[in-house]
Amino acid sequence: MIAATGIETKLKKYNQQILAFEAKFGMNFQEFARKWESDEINAPFSHEIESDFIDWEMLEIEKQELLAMLGNRA
Repeated sequence: MIAATGIETKLKKYNQQILAFEAKFGMNFQEFARKWESDEINAPFSHEIESDFIDWEMLEIEKQELLAMLGNRA
């Protein structure tokens, strides 16, 4: 129960950070990654954009891992 609460707290935090990236770029990560790969993102290797991409990608990975942990507890 305590572990699940900790996971849910982290998920909430990650979701808030993900929503901030979605608001900033006007799309979800999957669309951003697709546009990144097809050179549709302006200045993709600028420090800010590349850093955002890496941070956003890690949040998405961590979120999926936490969701899997919750799913395994059910």
